[in-house]
Amino acid sequence: MASLLALTCAGTRNNRISAQGWEAIGKALSGLMSLVVVNGWEGYGELRVGEVAELAARGVEGAWALAAVWLQRSAASLTAVDVSMNRLGDGELASLAAMRELRALTRLDLRSNSLGATAGSALHNALEHLGELRELLLGMNNLEDKGLEALAPALEKLPYITRLDLSSNSLSVGAGSTLSKVLEKLLELRELDLDINKLGDEGLEAMAPSLARLRSMTRLGLSSNSLNPTAGTTLGEALQHMDELRELRLG
Repeated sequence: MASLLALTCAGTRNNRISAQGWEAIGKALSGLMSLVVVNGWEGYGELRVGEVAELAARGVEGAWALAAVWLQRSAASLTAVDVSMNRLGDGELASLAAMRELRALTRLDLRSNSLGATAGSALHNALEHLGELRELLLGMNNLEDKGLEALAPALEKLPYITRLDLSSNSLSVGAGSTLSKVLEKLLELRELDLDINKLGDEGLEAMAPSLARLRSMTRLGLSSNSLNPTAGTTLGEALQHMDELRELRLG
């Protein structure tokens, strides 16, 4: 390993390495404190290294148990955590307490994890400490209005957020007022994905004043939200303030 002492990135995706193979790789990497990116797939749990900056564990059996260990090990250095496309569910969220220590975290991807309404409180307790967070991806879960309401106070304390994904979360008309309060605080937001919800005209109307203040917005997703033709007027008034908008999804 003498020739690899400066290794910073280990890419291991899309392979079929056995458990024994992962164990061997883990032992070989265990002394490389320069390693800052580990990108694994099946068998990722066998890896054991020092502090890392990016942790990706998509579609890995027991991914969150694995992530929780790494969160503690690399709390001071982690800037990105991707545990999307797993089946964490609300039952695994007690482990999110470790997230509170990730003060350097800028990107968190929890998409497609079967997170329900009760996940909102657990996420709130973790996220309110992550003041440096820039990207929060929670799409393809099932937070519903209740979960978003519980999460909202924490979102309001993340002033540097530039990308927020709440697509496909069973949000309805009632979520409009909650989103309005959140968006009032997120003036740096550039990408907002609310596709595949059921906000409706009333939900959009509640959000419109706050949307109009997001002058740096570049991408806005509102497709499949039960919007009627009359919603065009409401949305048009908000859009005229978004000078940097490049992508608008309404299909």
